[in-house]
Amino acid sequence: MSNEYKPLSEATKKKILLGISRLDINMDVSKEILKFLRIELEERNFKYNLIKNSTKQGYFFINECLEFGNSIAKHVKKFEDLNWGTFCMQAHDIEQSKNISKGNLLELLSKFYLYIKDITDNEMVRNNVEVCEPVMNTTEQKSFSANVYNKSEEVVALYKYQIMTNYPIGSYVGHIYKAAESNLYLKTNNSVIKDLLIEFIHTIISPNKSNYRILLYFFEDSLEDLNSIESIYSFNFETYKKQYWYFKDIDIQFALSLSQRTSPILNEFYRFLDNKLLKDEGKHLFNSFKFHVKQLGNSHFVRFIEEGYEFIIRSAHETLPYSDKWVLCPKQTNSADMSSLTSYGLNFMLVNNKEDRELLKHYIWGMNSTNSNAFSVCSTMTYFLNELEVFHLKLDGKIIYLDGSKRKELPLEFILTYRAKLEDEFTDRVVDNKLGWIKNYLKHYKHIYGIDEITLLNFEGLGNKETGGNPITKEDFPFIHQEFKNQIIEHKDGELFYIIFRLSCTTKLRLGEIINLQRDCILSSNDRYGEIKYISKTTNETVKDIFLIEEISLINRAKEITSRYINLAIVDDSKYIFLVTFRNYIALRVGGQYSRYFGKLIKKLFEEGKISQKYIPYNGRHTFIDSAWQAVEDNKISTLEVSTITGNSAGVAVKHYRKYDTVRFIEATYMVHIGDVKINGEIVQDESEIDILQQVEQGAGACNSGDCIKKDELEDSAFKCLTCNKFVTSLSRLTIFENRLEQYTQKKNEARNIEERNWYDKLRELYAAYIAKIYTKSGVDN
Repeated sequence: MSNEYKPLSEATKKKILLGISRLDINMDVSKEILKFLRIELEERNFKYNLIKNSTKQGYFFINECLEFGNSIAKHVKKFEDLNWGTFCMQAHDIEQSKNISKGNLLELLSKFYLYIKDITDNEMVRNNVEVCEPVMNTTEQKSFSANVYNKSEEVVALYKYQIMTNYPIGSYVGHIYKAAESNLYLKTNNSVIKDLLIEFIHTIISPNKSNYRILLYFFEDSLEDLNSIESIYSFNFETYKKQYWYFKDIDIQFALSLSQRTSPILNEFYRFLDNKLLKDEGKHLFNSFKFHVKQLGNSHFVRFIEEGYEFIIRSAHETLPYSDKWVLCPKQTNSADMSSLTSYGLNFMLVNNKEDRELLKHYIWGMNSTNSNAFSVCSTMTYFLNELEVFHLKLDGKIIYLDGSKRKELPLEFILTYRAKLEDEFTDRVVDNKLGWIKNYLKHYKHIYGIDEITLLNFEGLGNKETGGNPITKEDFPFIHQEFKNQIIEHKDGELFYIIFRLSCTTKLRLGEIINLQRDCILSSNDRYGEIKYISKTTNETVKDIFLIEEISLINRAKEITSRYINLAIVDDSKYIFLVTFRNYIALRVGGQYSRYFGKLIKKLFEEGKISQKYIPYNGRHTFIDSAWQAVEDNKISTLEVSTITGNSAGVAVKHYRKYDTVRFIEATYMVHIGDVKINGEIVQDESEIDILQQVEQGAGACNSGDCIKKDELEDSAFKCLTCNKFVTSLSRLTIFENRLEQYTQKKNEARNIEERNWYDKLRELYAAYIAKIYTKSGVDN
C-alpha cells in the first residue's frame, strides 16, 4: 500500500454532507455543522489510498465525519452544551470508535468548537469555548496499568476516565493544567496548593506518568484539612506523614507496581518545596533533626514512619523517652564523616523481658558514644538478653534471682555457651566487638547481675586486632584499576567513579572528604602543583593542602563532567563536584552509589579469580598510606614528608595500615638499626600491674624486684634497667619510648665525639627494640 494526499472528489463531499444532514441534530446546530464541514472539505487535503490499482478517495474521512456528526447528535442539543464537560464525554466516545483516525476526529471536534466561538453572538457559548481552548486538541493518554484492570469496576472507571486521561469525565476546566501534550487534573480549589503543584510540574521531565497523575489527582484529598494550607510553610513533618499514609493506601487500592508507586513522587514534591524555599529565601523548609530533606527517599526513614518510631536526639541530660522505638538522629546534617549523617533505628520491643528492656534503654540513653555504636550495642544486647531469658526459662520456667533479691544470676555455663556460639558465627573482630559491648553493659549493671571482675574476664576479646586498614595488594591493584577504566564507557557514572577511586588511592583525602569537595575547592594551580581546600573529617573544619597537578586535573575533569547536573541539583548539593542523577531529572551528591558500584566491581573481579580478596571503598586510602610509608622504608622520602603527605603518624600507620615486617618498619621510620638487639624485660597490657612497683628509667617502666639485682655491675644505669629481666613496662607507655627515642636521636646528632655518638646509638637501639616489641604485643604486627 502507498499513500498520497489529494483533494476529495465532489461526489465524496456530497456524500459526507448528505450523511450529516440526515442525522437527528438540532436544526440550528445542524446548519452550522454543514457550514463548518463545507469549509473543511474545501480547505483540506486528505489521504488518497491506492489499493490493488483501485482508488477510494476519503474512505476513512467519510467515517470520521459521520462519527463527528453522531457525537454532536448525542451530546449537543443546543450551542450552550458546547463546554468542557461535553468535550470530555465526546473525547471518550471517540476512544471507543473503530476504523477511524481518533486523532483526526478529536482535531475535527475541537475545530468545530472554535468555529462556533468565532461566529456566535452568544457570550456564554463563547466564554465556555474560550476556557476550553488551551486544553483541547490534545491526543488522548494511552498508558494504563494492567494491574488496575483486575480491581473493582469503580476503581477501573476512576483510573481510566478521570486520572489516566487528558479529558477527565466530570472535571472542571479550571482544574486542568496543560504540560507539554498532557492535560493534568489538579483537583483542588486551594490556590496555594495549585500554584505549588504547577511549579512542581515544571521540574518534572515526564509528568504524564501514572504515579504523577495519581498524586496530582488525590493531592488535595490527602491533606484532609485544607484550611491549614495557607503557604509553603504549612507543609511539615506532620503533613508528610499524613500524605504518606494516604498515598500508601492509594498504591494498594490501585495495585501499583513498585516502579509506579506514589511515595517516591511525594518525596520529590517535598524536596521541591525545600529547594524552592532555599532558592527564594536562602533557608531550608525542612531542617529539624526529625525531618530534613536528606531523609526523603531513604527506605529506613519510611519504615520508621510506618512502624511508629520516635525521632530523637540522644542526650543523657534529657528525660528518657517513654517509647520503645527510637530513631537516633544526627546532631549535625553536614559533615565530611558520612556515617555521622545516618539515623539509626533502635527497637527495644525486640527485648522480650520488660525489665531488661528498660535497663537497656537507660544504658543506651546514657552512653557517651556515637549513634552507630549505640545501634550496635542495642542489637548485640537484645540478642544476649533474650538468650539469657531463654536459658533461665528452660531451667525451671522462671527467672532465677540471687539470694531472693532482684539480682539476676549469670551462670558460667551460659556465658561459655554463648561465647562459643559467637565464635562459631562471627569473625574474630566481630566477636571482640560484641564481647566488649556485653562486658561494658554487665559491668555497668554488676550490682544487678551480681557479677565480679573474675567472671567478667570471660568476656575478654580474642586479642586478634583487625584494625581496619587493608591496603589493596600490588598484585590486585592493576586488575581493579583496569576494571574501573573499562567501566568509563559501560556505566553512565563510570568516569566520575574512576576519578573518586584514583583520588582515594593517590591523595590523603578520605572518601567522605573527596565526595564533599566543592566546586570552588581549587584555590590556585600551576604546571606542577595546586592548592585545594576541603572539609576535614576529623575536625569538620576547612583545611588547605597542596596536590600534584595530576590530582588537580582529575578534580577539574570531575567538575567538567558534572557541570551539566548543576541546574538539576537541589541547592544544597549544587555546590559539590561529585553529583549523580536520580531518576534522570534530579542531581544529588554522591553517597552510597559509589560504595555499591565499588562493591559490585570487586565482587565481579573476585568471582572471576582475578583478585585475591575482597575490598571496600575505604581501602583506597589505606593503599595510599601504605604506599607512602613503604617509600619511607625504601629511603625514598623522610618520615616528616610522609606524615605531611598522609596525615598519619608512624604509630597510626603501623597500627592501621602496615603489612610489612615491624622491625624493618621501625628501623626505616626512626633511622635506627635494631639488628640482633635482645631485650629481656616484660611488657604487660594493664597499666595497673606496674603502678605499685618502683618506677625506673624516668617513667619508662618499673622494677619487678624488691632489690636491684644489677647493683654490683659496672654497666651504665641507663642500660642496667633496659637490659634487665626484671624491667617491666606497659603498652600505654609507648609514647614515652617514642619521645625518648627522638630525644636520644637529637642528642646523637649534637654529640661532639664518636664515643658520645655511639653511646646514644646504643640507647636508641634499645628503645627502638622496645617500641617494636610493644607494637607486636599490641597485635598490630601482621
